[in-house]
Amino acid sequence: MSKANNSASLGLNHNSDYKQWLKDLKQKVQQTQIKAAVQVNTTLLAFYWELGADIVQRQSTANWGDGFLKQLSKDLMKEFPDIKGFSERNLKYIRQWFLFYSRDQAIGQQAVAQLAQVPWGHNLQIIPAHTADITEHTAIISAYTGVIPAHSAVIPAKAGIHRVSNNA
Repeated sequence: MSKANNSASLGLNHNSDYKQWLKDLKQKVQQTQIKAAVQVNTTLLAFYWELGADIVQRQSTANWGDGFLKQLSKDLMKEFPDIKGFSERNLKYIRQWFLFYSRDQAIGQQAVAQLAQVPWGHNLQIIPAHTADITEHTAIISAYTGVIPAHSAVIPAKAGIHRVSNNA
């Protein structure tokens, strides 16, 4: 870098108007990244909801023991090797998630609208392991989704979607 370019660069770094503009620009970039990540998460969960419905429907007509989910997982992972969400285990979670929240249409649709605000990994933690009380879990989801926008943001990572602090 020449002396003229270097001194011009130093001048901008000391210019308060430029510094404020740069600070605002950085904040806009971060906000845009968050909005994009939230949109990706919402779209992913909408896809998982449809996939869960399709899996349930197709399994209802499949023969017992034909390895439907295992084969589906193999085929999807072969076609999309860079996407981590098509393991047999995750397909079972998608199916379980769909079945749980689709049981009661009135409560389920409200819960699903709220679930779109929650990253997939957090949805897995919300899915009940031992209880069938959807009303209880709807309350948990409502409380959970009320906390996320105020205290954290969804940021995509190479292997998935993760929650991070906005204070960073």
